[in-house]
Amino acid sequence: MINLMKILLYLFSTIITSQSISAQINQRFHENSRPLFEIGLGAINIDIPYYPGSKKNQNRTIPFIWPVYRGKYLRIDQEGTRAKLTDSRSIELSFSLGFSFPINSNDNPIREGLKDIDYIGEIGPRIIFRLISNSDIQKLNFNISLRSAYEVNSTNLKSTQIGITGGPSISYWVYLTKSKSASLFTSVSLLYGNNEYNTFFYGISGNNSFPSSSSYKANSGEISRRIFSRIAFNIGDTLQLFFGGFYADLRHSKNIKSPLIEENNNSGIALGFLWSFYQSDKKVNIYGN
Repeated sequence: MINLMKILLYLFSTIITSQSISAQINQRFHENSRPLFEIGLGAINIDIPYYPGSKKNQNRTIPFIWPVYRGKYLRIDQEGTRAKLTDSRSIELSFSLGFSFPINSNDNPIREGLKDIDYIGEIGPRIIFRLISNSDIQKLNFNISLRSAYEVNSTNLKSTQIGITGGPSISYWVYLTKSKSASLFTSVSLLYGNNEYNTFFYGISGNNSFPSSSSYKANSGEISRRIFSRIAFNIGDTLQLFFGGFYADLRHSKNIKSPLIEENNNSGIALGFLWSFYQSDKKVNIYGN
């Protein structure tokens, strides 16, 4: 039964992964006419911190399914899962999703004495403002997201809300070659958390056998400032290779004095591929007629 729960969580993580990197992939982002259905498979290798401020990184290879559906009212595509309420190019309502793998305190010396953290899932609304959407070589979005975060027990799938997180971000795509076979994606974002969310990751109560004798009360507010960039190469119409990295600045974090923030900055890398093996013959316009 426990193995089944972990399989379900793994499948959920692959869905979140495909949604999280779909914007980074964004094949042929200049084209307004795209297939109604697409199905793809891919894999990504990531080397990232266990949590913002952690000194220790984790390395994972994650295969994922890449489903695309561009329906009249529901879209699951390069800009995530979203409700298509109008034909407007300039604004759209979307879903913001997030996922974090478990943290075993035995694997993180700084967390010795603290309870382990299970899987974290996040979901909430996102508003997309398209600042540049009709160019043949570039695209620019401004996004605002707000997510409710839950710790999901891997043995019974019971979830507990741990707080609210989110923030603004700017996403930019540009082709690097005239043939549009290579592209650059860059995202700059601010991440915030309310008191409960930041307490979950950075708070230390007197009930824990933490090595330091002092407790720490976390504050709501900024967690980090981030920049992520990736370069992708299209090989024909069905295969894409991509690699990238991110840098996070925590110097302005409201909880920079927490003993659990070991580093003022974090970085990580990612590389992977996507094979889109099915595309429907029927095509639809992304931004209406």
